[in-house]
Amino acid sequence: MRVVLFLLLGLTALPTTGCAPTCEPTGVAYCEGDVLQECVGDDDKGTSQETDCAASGEVCDLNASTSATPAAACRPADCEEGWACFPENLGHRMCSLSGDQVFVCVDEGSGCFGWELVEDCADLGEGLSCVELEDDNSASCL
Repeated sequence: MRVVLFLLLGLTALPTTGCAPTCEPTGVAYCEGDVLQECVGDDDKGTSQETDCAASGEVCDLNASTSATPAAACRPADCEEGWACFPENLGHRMCSLSGDQVFVCVDEGSGCFGWELVEDCADLGEGLSCVELEDDNSASCL
C-alpha cells in the first residue's frame, strides 16, 4: 500500500516541461470575453498567447472588417462599441456586407479607431456597387 501511495504522490510532484501550446496559422486573433487570444510566430506554426485586456482597463474587440488584420485587439474601454478597427488599419477601406457602401478606418481620438462611411454607391449612380480591390486595404464604388 505504501508503494502505491508513494507512486501516486511522487508522480504528481514531477516537474513539467513548461511548453507553450502551439497553434496555426500565425496571425489569427479572437476574443474570449476580455481576453485576447493570438497565434504568434514567424512561420506557419506559432505559440498561443493570451492578453488580459481588462488588466490594463481595456476591452477585447473584434475588427468589423472580415479581411483586415488584426482580427481582434485590446482597445480603450470608453471607445464607441461596434465597427471597430485598429491603428494598423488607419486609412484602409472596406465594403459593407451588403456591398453598397464604402467605409474607411479613422482615428476617433483617445486611442479609439472606427470604420466611417465615406461613400454610398447608390448616391453616385445607378448600378454601382462597392468592390474591394486587389489590394485588400482598398475599396471603391464601381
